[in-house]
Amino acid sequence: MQWTMTSLALIVASLALGCGPIDEQGPEPQNAQPVQNGQGENAIILDSVKVNDPIFPKCTALTLLVPQGWKTAGGIVWDWNRAFLCDLEMRVYDPHSARQVEFLPQMSFTWGNPFLTRGMSYSGGEVQPLVTDPKEFVAQYIVPRHRRGARVVSEKLMPDVAAASLATDPTGIGRAYAGRVRLEYVHEGQAMEEDVYVILFSLQTSGSPLISWLGTGFAIRSAKGKLDDDSALLLAVAHSRRFDIQWYADYQQAVQIMQQSQMYAIEQTAVRNNIMMQARAEISATIVETYRKQQATNDRVNQQFSNYVRGVEQYHSPFQTYAVQLPSGYNQVWGNSQGQYLLSNSASFNPNQSLQGNWQQLKAVR
Repeated sequence: MQWTMTSLALIVASLALGCGPIDEQGPEPQNAQPVQNGQGENAIILDSVKVNDPIFPKCTALTLLVPQGWKTAGGIVWDWNRAFLCDLEMRVYDPHSARQVEFLPQMSFTWGNPFLTRGMSYSGGEVQPLVTDPKEFVAQYIVPRHRRGARVVSEKLMPDVAAASLATDPTGIGRAYAGRVRLEYVHEGQAMEEDVYVILFSLQTSGSPLISWLGTGFAIRSAKGKLDDDSALLLAVAHSRRFDIQWYADYQQAVQIMQQSQMYAIEQTAVRNNIMMQARAEISATIVETYRKQQATNDRVNQQFSNYVRGVEQYHSPFQTYAVQLPSGYNQVWGNSQGQYLLSNSASFNPNQSLQGNWQQLKAVR
Protein backbone atom coordinates (compact mmCIF):
# COMPACT_ATOMS: atom_id res chain seq x y z
CA MET A 1 0.00 0.00 0.00
CA GLN A 2 1.25 3.48 -0.82
CA TRP A 3 0.30 6.37 1.47
CA THR A 4 -0.59 9.61 -0.30
CA MET A 5 -0.67 13.06 1.27
CA THR A 6 -4.45 12.73 1.31
CA SER A 7 -4.19 9.61 3.46
CA LEU A 8 -1.88 11.43 5.82
CA ALA A 9 -4.34 14.32 5.99
CA LEU A 10 -7.20 12.06 7.00
CA ILE A 11 -5.15 10.26 9.64
CA VAL A 12 -3.65 13.25 11.42
CA ALA A 13 -6.07 16.08 10.64
CA SER A 14 -6.46 16.86 14.32
CA LEU A 15 -2.70 17.06 14.70
CA ALA A 16 -2.39 19.41 11.75
CA LEU A 17 -5.05 21.71 13.14
CA GLY A 18 -3.15 22.16 16.32
CA CYS A 19 -4.02 19.39 18.77
CA GLY A 20 -6.92 21.36 20.13
CA PRO A 21 -9.67 19.39 21.87
CA ILE A 22 -13.03 19.00 20.18
CA ASP A 23 -16.02 20.69 21.81
CA GLU A 24 -18.54 17.88 21.51
CA GLN A 25 -21.35 18.97 23.79
CA GLY A 26 -22.59 21.64 26.16
CA PRO A 27 -23.88 25.16 25.45
CA GLU A 28 -22.72 26.99 22.37
CA PRO A 29 -19.71 29.17 23.26
CA GLN A 30 -20.53 32.83 23.34
CA ASN A 31 -18.41 35.88 22.68
CA ALA A 32 -18.32 36.98 26.29
CA GLN A 33 -19.07 40.61 27.04
CA PRO A 34 -16.01 42.54 28.19
CA VAL A 35 -15.64 42.87 31.95
CA GLN A 36 -13.57 45.52 33.61
CA ASN A 37 -10.56 44.38 35.57
CA GLY A 38 -10.52 46.52 38.66
CA GLN A 39 -9.03 43.99 41.06
CA GLY A 40 -5.40 44.94 40.88
CA GLU A 41 -2.69 44.56 38.32
CA ASN A 42 -2.15 40.86 39.07
CA ALA A 43 -5.66 39.82 38.04
CA ILE A 44 -6.15 38.26 34.60
CA ILE A 45 -9.43 37.79 32.74
CA LEU A 46 -9.56 35.38 29.80
CA ASP A 47 -12.45 35.66 27.32
CA SER A 48 -13.77 32.86 25.11
CA VAL A 49 -13.52 34.15 21.54
CA LYS A 50 -15.12 32.59 18.45
CA VAL A 51 -13.19 31.97 15.24
CA ASN A 52 -15.58 31.63 12.30
CA ASP A 53 -14.96 29.74 9.08
CA PRO A 54 -14.84 31.91 5.92
CA ILE A 55 -16.12 29.08 3.71
CA PHE A 56 -18.89 27.46 5.74
CA PRO A 57 -21.41 30.29 6.26
CA LYS A 58 -22.21 31.20 9.85
CA CYS A 59 -20.12 28.31 11.13
CA THR A 60 -17.93 28.64 14.20
CA ALA A 61 -14.81 26.59 13.59
CA LEU A 62 -13.32 26.91 17.06
CA THR A 63 -13.09 28.99 20.19
CA LEU A 64 -10.03 29.94 22.20
CA LEU A 65 -9.18 31.91 25.31
CA VAL A 66 -7.84 35.43 24.81
CA PRO A 67 -6.70 37.72 27.65
CA GLN A 68 -8.80 40.86 27.84
CA GLY A 69 -7.19 43.72 25.96
CA TRP A 70 -5.35 41.41 23.57
CA LYS A 71 -6.10 41.21 19.85
CA THR A 72 -6.29 38.50 17.19
CA ALA A 73 -5.28 38.42 13.55
CA GLY A 74 -5.83 35.71 10.94
CA GLY A 75 -7.98 32.60 11.34
CA ILE A 76 -9.04 29.57 9.30
CA VAL A 77 -7.33 29.60 5.88
CA TRP A 78 -8.45 27.37 3.01
CA ASP A 79 -6.05 26.34 0.26
CA TRP A 80 -7.29 23.90 -2.38
CA ASN A 81 -3.74 23.08 -3.44
CA ARG A 82 -2.80 21.55 -0.08
CA ALA A 83 -3.54 18.08 1.22
CA PHE A 84 -5.13 19.46 4.38
CA LEU A 85 -7.41 21.92 2.54
CA CYS A 86 -7.50 24.29 5.49
CA ASP A 87 -5.40 25.29 8.45
CA LEU A 88 -5.40 27.59 11.46
CA GLU A 89 -3.03 30.48 10.75
CA MET A 90 -3.61 32.98 13.53
CA ARG A 91 -1.92 35.31 16.00
CA VAL A 92 -3.12 36.26 19.49
CA TYR A 93 -1.11 39.19 20.77
CA ASP A 94 -0.86 41.90 23.41
CA PRO A 95 -0.77 45.30 21.64
CA HIS A 96 1.07 46.82 24.62
CA SER A 97 3.92 44.34 24.88
CA ALA A 98 5.84 41.75 22.83
CA ARG A 99 3.74 38.81 24.08
CA GLN A 100 2.24 36.72 21.29
CA VAL A 101 0.93 33.26 20.46
CA GLU A 102 1.05 32.23 16.82
CA PHE A 103 -0.48 29.11 15.29
CA LEU A 104 1.88 28.32 12.43
CA PRO A 105 0.74 26.86 9.09
CA GLN A 106 1.36 23.15 8.91
CA MET A 107 3.67 21.88 6.19
CA SER A 108 3.08 18.62 4.27
CA PHE A 109 5.85 16.73 2.46
CA THR A 110 6.48 13.61 0.42
CA TRP A 111 9.77 11.86 -0.39
CA GLY A 112 11.13 8.72 -2.03
CA ASN A 113 9.70 8.91 -5.53
CA PRO A 114 12.65 8.95 -7.96
CA PHE A 115 10.54 10.66 -10.62
CA LEU A 116 9.88 13.72 -8.44
CA THR A 117 12.26 16.65 -8.11
CA ARG A 118 13.04 18.14 -4.72
CA GLY A 119 11.10 21.33 -4.11
CA MET A 120 8.23 20.59 -6.47
CA SER A 121 4.59 20.22 -5.37
CA TYR A 122 2.97 16.81 -5.54
CA SER A 123 -0.41 15.53 -4.32
CA GLY A 124 -0.94 18.48 -2.01
CA GLY A 125 2.53 18.34 -0.48
CA GLU A 126 6.09 19.48 -1.14
CA VAL A 127 8.81 17.08 -2.24
CA GLN A 128 11.45 17.20 0.50
CA PRO A 129 13.50 14.60 2.42
CA LEU A 130 12.27 13.50 5.83
CA VAL A 131 13.35 15.57 8.84
CA THR A 132 13.03 14.00 12.30
CA ASP A 133 14.84 16.59 14.45
CA PRO A 134 12.65 19.55 15.54
CA LYS A 135 15.65 21.87 15.66
CA GLU A 136 16.61 20.98 12.10
CA PHE A 137 13.00 21.42 10.95
CA VAL A 138 12.76 24.88 12.51
CA ALA A 139 16.10 25.93 11.01
CA GLN A 140 15.25 24.62 7.52
CA TYR A 141 11.59 25.59 7.24
CA ILE A 142 10.26 27.86 10.04
CA VAL A 143 13.11 30.37 10.12
CA PRO A 144 13.52 31.04 6.37
CA ARG A 145 9.76 31.07 5.71
CA HIS A 146 8.41 32.77 8.81
CA ARG A 147 11.27 34.16 10.95
CA ARG A 148 13.96 35.46 8.64
CA GLY A 149 17.04 36.53 10.54
CA ALA A 150 16.18 34.51 13.65
CA ARG A 151 18.89 32.51 15.38
CA VAL A 152 18.31 29.06 16.86
CA VAL A 153 19.75 29.06 20.39
CA SER A 154 18.51 25.86 22.05
CA GLU A 155 16.36 22.75 21.72
CA LYS A 156 14.41 20.60 24.18
CA LEU A 157 13.27 17.23 22.84
CA MET A 158 9.85 16.06 24.06
CA PRO A 159 9.53 12.29 23.55
CA ASP A 160 6.45 12.11 25.81
CA VAL A 161 4.62 14.57 23.53
CA ALA A 162 5.58 12.52 20.48
CA ALA A 163 4.37 9.30 22.08
CA ALA A 164 1.06 10.87 23.15
CA SER A 165 0.41 12.16 19.63
CA LEU A 166 0.52 8.61 18.24
CA ALA A 167 -2.26 7.28 20.46
CA THR A 168 -4.95 7.56 17.75
CA ASP A 169 -2.81 6.60 14.75
CA PRO A 170 -4.96 3.87 13.10
CA THR A 171 -2.08 2.56 10.98
CA GLY A 172 0.18 1.62 13.86
CA ILE A 173 3.19 2.48 11.70
CA GLY A 174 3.36 6.23 12.16
CA ARG A 175 6.35 7.85 13.82
CA ALA A 176 6.40 11.15 15.66
CA TYR A 177 9.07 13.51 16.97
CA ALA A 178 8.45 16.56 19.12
CA GLY A 179 10.43 19.36 20.67
CA ARG A 180 10.67 22.98 21.75
CA VAL A 181 13.12 25.16 19.85
CA ARG A 182 14.07 28.61 21.15
CA LEU A 183 14.77 31.44 18.75
CA GLU A 184 16.21 34.91 19.25
CA TYR A 185 15.76 37.82 16.85
CA VAL A 186 15.05 41.53 16.66
CA HIS A 187 11.55 42.70 15.74
CA GLU A 188 10.82 46.40 15.23
CA GLY A 189 13.96 47.30 17.13
CA GLN A 190 13.22 45.07 20.15
CA ALA A 191 15.08 41.90 21.10
CA MET A 192 12.74 38.89 21.18
CA GLU A 193 12.74 35.34 22.46
CA GLU A 194 10.39 32.79 20.94
CA ASP A 195 9.73 29.13 21.65
CA VAL A 196 8.53 27.09 18.69
CA TYR A 197 6.72 23.89 19.70
CA VAL A 198 6.93 21.34 16.88
CA ILE A 199 5.51 17.89 16.18
CA LEU A 200 6.83 15.96 13.18
CA PHE A 201 4.78 12.99 11.95
CA SER A 202 5.70 10.48 9.22
CA LEU A 203 4.28 7.39 7.52
CA GLN A 204 6.25 4.80 5.55
CA THR A 205 4.96 1.33 4.76
CA SER A 206 7.29 -1.63 5.06
CA GLY A 207 9.25 -2.28 1.88
CA SER A 208 8.26 1.01 0.26
CA PRO A 209 10.66 3.93 -0.31
CA LEU A 210 7.78 6.44 -0.23
CA ILE A 211 7.44 8.63 2.85
CA SER A 212 4.66 11.07 3.68
CA TRP A 213 5.44 13.46 6.51
CA LEU A 214 4.36 16.75 8.04
CA GLY A 215 5.48 19.40 10.47
CA THR A 216 3.03 21.31 12.62
CA GLY A 217 3.27 23.58 15.63
CA PHE A 218 2.81 26.90 17.33
CA ALA A 219 5.07 29.60 18.73
CA ILE A 220 5.00 31.74 21.89
CA ARG A 221 6.95 34.98 22.04
CA SER A 222 7.93 37.70 24.47
CA ALA A 223 10.65 40.28 24.99
CA LYS A 224 14.09 38.82 25.57
CA GLY A 225 14.50 37.88 29.21
CA LYS A 226 10.73 37.68 29.85
CA LEU A 227 9.62 34.60 27.91
CA ASP A 228 10.16 32.14 30.76
CA ASP A 229 7.93 34.20 33.05
CA ASP A 230 5.28 34.68 30.35
CA SER A 231 5.22 31.09 29.09
CA ALA A 232 2.45 29.87 31.42
CA LEU A 233 -0.07 32.45 30.20
CA LEU A 234 0.94 32.03 26.56
CA LEU A 235 0.65 28.24 26.73
CA ALA A 236 -2.77 28.55 28.36
CA VAL A 237 -3.89 30.49 25.28
CA ALA A 238 -2.23 28.07 22.86
CA HIS A 239 -3.83 25.02 24.47
CA SER A 240 -7.31 26.51 24.79
CA ARG A 241 -8.41 25.83 21.19
CA ARG A 242 -11.68 23.90 21.00
CA PHE A 243 -12.83 22.85 17.55
CA ASP A 244 -16.59 22.68 17.02
CA ILE A 245 -17.71 19.11 16.37
CA GLN A 246 -20.07 20.05 13.50
CA TRP A 247 -17.38 22.08 11.78
CA TYR A 248 -14.86 19.29 12.24
CA ALA A 249 -17.24 16.71 10.78
CA ASP A 250 -17.87 18.99 7.79
CA TYR A 251 -14.14 19.45 7.29
CA GLN A 252 -13.50 15.70 7.33
CA GLN A 253 -16.30 15.21 4.83
CA ALA A 254 -14.84 17.86 2.51
CA VAL A 255 -11.43 16.13 2.59
CA GLN A 256 -13.02 12.79 1.74
CA ILE A 257 -14.97 14.28 -1.16
CA MET A 258 -11.79 15.81 -2.54
CA GLN A 259 -9.99 12.50 -2.14
CA GLN A 260 -12.69 10.60 -4.02
CA SER A 261 -12.88 13.21 -6.78
CA GLN A 262 -9.08 13.63 -7.12
CA MET A 263 -9.59 17.34 -7.64
CA TYR A 264 -6.59 18.93 -5.98
CA ALA A 265 -5.34 22.17 -7.51
CA ILE A 266 -8.82 22.79 -8.90
CA GLU A 267 -9.66 26.40 -9.69
CA GLN A 268 -13.33 26.39 -10.68
CA THR A 269 -15.20 28.33 -8.02
CA ALA A 270 -18.52 26.68 -8.86
CA VAL A 271 -17.09 23.19 -8.32
CA ARG A 272 -15.47 24.19 -5.02
CA ASN A 273 -18.74 25.65 -3.79
CA ASN A 274 -20.53 22.43 -4.75
CA ILE A 275 -18.06 20.45 -2.67
CA MET A 276 -18.76 22.63 0.36
CA MET A 277 -22.51 22.19 -0.13
CA GLN A 278 -22.03 18.40 -0.10
CA ALA A 279 -19.80 18.51 2.93
CA ARG A 280 -22.51 19.09 5.54
CA ALA A 281 -22.05 15.95 7.59
CA GLU A 282 -24.23 14.23 10.13
CA ILE A 283 -22.69 13.75 13.56
CA SER A 284 -23.10 10.02 14.03
CA ALA A 285 -22.33 7.99 17.14
CA THR A 286 -19.19 6.77 15.37
CA ILE A 287 -17.98 10.33 14.80
CA VAL A 288 -18.67 11.26 18.42
CA GLU A 289 -16.77 8.23 19.71
CA THR A 290 -13.85 8.95 17.38
CA TYR A 291 -13.73 12.54 18.59
CA ARG A 292 -13.79 11.48 22.21
CA LYS A 293 -10.78 9.29 21.63
CA GLN A 294 -9.05 12.08 19.72
CA GLN A 295 -9.86 14.57 22.46
CA ALA A 296 -8.32 12.27 25.06
CA THR A 297 -5.18 12.12 22.91
CA ASN A 298 -5.15 15.89 22.46
CA ASP A 299 -5.51 16.41 26.20
CA ARG A 300 -2.53 14.14 26.82
CA VAL A 301 -0.46 15.97 24.19
CA ASN A 302 -1.27 19.35 25.72
CA GLN A 303 -0.52 18.07 29.20
CA GLN A 304 2.81 16.67 28.08
CA PHE A 305 3.68 20.01 26.47
CA SER A 306 2.87 21.76 29.74
CA ASN A 307 4.90 19.29 31.79
CA TYR A 308 8.00 20.82 30.24
CA VAL A 309 7.03 24.31 31.43
CA ARG A 310 6.51 25.29 35.05
CA GLY A 311 3.56 27.41 36.07
CA VAL A 312 0.67 25.66 34.28
CA GLU A 313 -2.14 23.77 36.02
CA GLN A 314 -5.31 22.01 34.94
CA TYR A 315 -8.68 23.04 36.40
CA HIS A 316 -12.09 21.41 36.32
CA SER A 317 -14.98 23.72 35.48
CA PRO A 318 -18.66 22.82 36.05
CA PHE A 319 -19.39 24.61 32.79
CA GLN A 320 -17.12 22.43 30.62
CA THR A 321 -16.75 18.72 29.90
CA TYR A 322 -12.95 18.83 29.93
CA ALA A 323 -10.13 20.22 32.04
CA VAL A 324 -8.79 23.64 31.12
CA GLN A 325 -5.15 24.65 31.39
CA LEU A 326 -4.52 27.95 33.17
CA PRO A 327 -1.47 29.69 34.65
CA SER A 328 -0.70 28.68 38.23
CA GLY A 329 0.35 31.00 41.04
CA TYR A 330 -3.08 32.53 41.65
CA ASN A 331 -4.99 32.00 44.91
CA GLN A 332 -8.39 32.57 43.29
CA VAL A 333 -9.47 31.03 39.97
CA TRP A 334 -13.03 31.58 38.76
CA GLY A 335 -15.00 30.50 35.70
CA ASN A 336 -18.45 31.28 34.31
CA SER A 337 -20.97 29.91 31.81
CA GLN A 338 -19.77 32.32 29.11
CA GLY A 339 -16.40 30.58 28.97
CA GLN A 340 -14.54 33.32 30.83
CA TYR A 341 -11.88 32.73 33.46
CA LEU A 342 -10.60 35.14 36.11
CA LEU A 343 -7.34 34.67 38.01
CA SER A 344 -6.66 36.79 41.06
CA ASN A 345 -4.64 36.85 44.28
CA SER A 346 -7.28 38.83 46.17
CA ALA A 347 -8.81 36.42 48.70
CA SER A 348 -11.72 38.77 49.42
CA PHE A 349 -12.74 39.31 45.80
CA ASN A 350 -15.94 37.64 44.54
CA PRO A 351 -16.67 38.41 40.85
CA ASN A 352 -20.38 37.71 41.37
CA GLN A 353 -20.60 40.95 43.34
CA SER A 354 -19.24 43.23 40.63
CA LEU A 355 -19.10 41.40 37.31
CA GLN A 356 -21.70 39.93 34.98
CA GLY A 357 -22.13 36.17 34.73
CA ASN A 358 -22.56 33.22 37.04
CA TRP A 359 -19.03 32.83 38.42
CA GLN A 360 -17.90 29.74 40.32
CA GLN A 361 -14.57 29.16 41.99
CA LEU A 362 -12.46 26.44 40.37
CA LYS A 363 -10.12 23.93 41.92
CA ALA A 364 -6.92 22.63 40.39
CA VAL A 365 -6.79 18.99 39.34
CA ARG A 366 -4.48 17.14 41.70
